Amino acid sequence: MRVQSHQSGILTRRAGWPVIALAAAALLLFLNAGRAHAAPPSLAVSENPVTIMLGSTTKSVQLSWQLNGTASAQLVVQETGGATIVTKTVTTQSGSTPLTVTYGKSYTATLTDPTKASPPVTLQITTKRPAINPDIGDCIVHLCITSVPFNPHGTFAEFSANTTKAARFEMQASTGAPNASGVFSHVDSAMFNLGYVTHWDSHLLGLTPNTTYHYLLKAVAQDGETVMKTGTFTTLKRRVQVTF
Repeated sequence: MRVQSHQSGILTRRAGWPVIALAAAALLLFLNAGRAHAAPPSLAVSENPVTIMLGSTTKSVQLSWQLNGTASAQLVVQETGGATIVTKTVTTQSGSTPLTVTYGKSYTATLTDPTKASPPVTLQITTKRPAINPDIGDCIVHLCITSVPFNPHGTFAEFSANTTKAARFEMQASTGAPNASGVFSHVDSAMFNLGYVTHWDSHLLGLTPNTTYHYLLKAVAQDGETVMKTGTFTTLKRRVQVTF
């Protein structure tokens, strides 16, 4: 009877193993299901495309990440067709790192989970110049150049600049037209102001009489918003009075 009782206890304990195994499998499925429904890691940049103002070739932006439960990931930023400029292991669930980009180039940022639990995340970053003659749009919110009246003379030209927000101004004039990025091959005359205003009266000096000039007015608001406007004006013929 004692032997039978001992064997019965062994059978009882062995019968419990399938129950434990089933419970463990159910817990594993539950955890995997939770991971499957969790948000994947993500990448973002503070500005994209990155607007780089005239006169500058580079700009610093913030590249940020969210791991969303992933323990760590490898962050790599590579210039398209060029070198790798960032390589770092990120372990904080969220964070950011400064990134300097160059006008005319593009970049690929990649966030890779070394455990392969989630697929790599990629982000394309591009650059651009401010638009020339942008659509007026919502000028209550955005900086707009509303008018640039000219009063040309023989060797100089008076003008006014008017904007919807206070801005610094730079006026350039050339006998040749600017390119798509708002750059002249040569500048015949230029003028700028130092303060932030919505109305600026000034003049261009050293012009040639009876000549058509292309002008480019750039306005930069205090928050860095930049707009440009182009156009033409023609100086007057010089009149010389001769008395005999």
